[in-house]
Amino acid sequence: MKLLLRIPILVSIIYLTTGKLYAKCSADFKVNGPICLSKSVSFQAIDSSKSLKYHWNFGDILSGFDNLDSIVNPSHLFSKPGTFTVTLIVNDTNGCRDTFIKKITIYSKPKA
Repeated sequence: MKLLLRIPILVSIIYLTTGKLYAKCSADFKVNGPICLSKSVSFQAIDSSKSLKYHWNFGDILSGFDNLDSIVNPSHLFSKPGTFTVTLIVNDTNGCRDTFIKKITIYSKPKA
């Protein structure tokens, strides 16, 4: 009796699901603008495909409901200086889902 072992192969551009090929979604972002308290920090999703849904969590629980966003390129005003874990989750209608996490540091306002 032979044992057949199947190992899925991950391809970085496409993946196979239920016999159909779909483009792989990718969660990634960059941070723009000054990263200091009292200034809005802009986030830019690298993949801005219209078929994707975006779920941002800025890791800033003191900002209340402003801690979450669902637009492609949001901005956030952090509630205090410190290091925050920002999470972007993207998904599409084909079941693709990806998460990207980045730590950013918000600095105190510079003194004049």
